[in-house]
Amino acid sequence: MTSQPPDLRAISSAHRINQALKPIATFLYGNRNHDDYHADSDLNLLLLVERLPTGEQAIANRHQAQAIADEEYNKPPAADQPVEVELYYLDAPEFCYERLFDNSVATKAVRHGLLIPGDPETFDLSDYQDEKTESEHDWSDYHTAVALVQARMLALSMHPNARAESPEQVYELRRDAVEAVLLAHKIRPKRRDPIAVLIGILHALDEELKDWQPHPDPDDLEGAVNDARTLLERAQNVYENQE
Repeated sequence: MTSQPPDLRAISSAHRINQALKPIATFLYGNRNHDDYHADSDLNLLLLVERLPTGEQAIANRHQAQAIADEEYNKPPAADQPVEVELYYLDAPEFCYERLFDNSVATKAVRHGLLIPGDPETFDLSDYQDEKTESEHDWSDYHTAVALVQARMLALSMHPNARAESPEQVYELRRDAVEAVLLAHKIRPKRRDPIAVLIGILHALDEELKDWQPHPDPDDLEGAVNDARTLLERAQNVYENQE
């Protein structure tokens, strides 16, 4: 199989987004930083920031970043379909903490991503990375997440009106199941992150689930339970390979 050239539009977009949002540094990671990207690959950016953005600021940043990418990918020859931008924020303490784990987004971005410093003259990556390794990983959060998903599945399956009366529980079931897979990969997601952000991280992190999408009806009980069952099975496989 012949490899394709690097996605120069992704690189250009990442540089322009870095200039517009002014983080400490930006990392372009995932498929579009390599030669194995495809038409529906997301543009994954990790932003190292001094302060995590508020909800409104994160939405504004997302719109601004998407507009930049749309402009780049609409240049001739235009892309066959829109390229979605996924922004993953870490402040310095969170970034250093994630560097403790081989499978974290921060570690993968540092090792395999494209680094774009906010200020090339003052930025020093060694100030923000920690190459220590754990002597023994604490799996308590993973086991708690799995038990919570199993409990939610049982409760919803026994509730005939779950779709009409408890749409938030259906949403939480899906979100907790995605979180369980990330925890199996030794990634501790932030509770403030919506499920769309977690799915973006999952696609970049887990080769087996890179094309996985939740059931199209977000309120469908049966679809949510099937999604959770699929994700729990994957989480267990990943966990067993980690042990």
